[in-house]
Amino acid sequence: RLRIYKHDFMNHLQIIQCLLEMNQPGKAFEYLQNVTKQGKSISLNYEIGIPELESAIFTAIESAEKHNIHVKIDTIHLPDQLPIKKFDLVKIITNLLKNAVYALQHAEGDEKNLIIKIYMDLDEYVFEISNNVPIIPEELREQIFIKGFTTKNKEGNGLGLYIVKKLVEKN
Repeated sequence: RLRIYKHDFMNHLQIIQCLLEMNQPGKAFEYLQNVTKQGKSISLNYEIGIPELESAIFTAIESAEKHNIHVKIDTIHLPDQLPIKKFDLVKIITNLLKNAVYALQHAEGDEKNLIIKIYMDLDEYVFEISNNVPIIPEELREQIFIKGFTTKNKEGNGLGLYIVKKLVEKN
């Protein structure tokens, strides 16, 4: 369980907390301002409506663009109240985005696309995160959700998609 929590809490909040603990309130405030600016930027460009989700998506966009990955976003404006805890939704989307960006960074070829879609289908919200390369081999498609399974060798711990599966099942 500790590994799962460690995996999920390595985010902006942890950085801010560490800066405060290191008696660096100025740097923590500056970092917080940058995170806020990023959130406002994505709010101006995309009509998502949930700042926590917008921040997670913007962070992924920044990471993708640094690695020459083309990002396409097609989203609806979400209501403030969803039938899922925002914290769980952000954990799901963050894990999916990190996996997609990692896969694209390490994929062969020049055309690398990250596609983020949020839409309604039959009165349900649908969140799609996809990357065009590499294609997951059919024999691995069930294994990728098993706790501890990774295709990242020593770089991965096999928790991201396991967490996604558990949270989707929970919600």
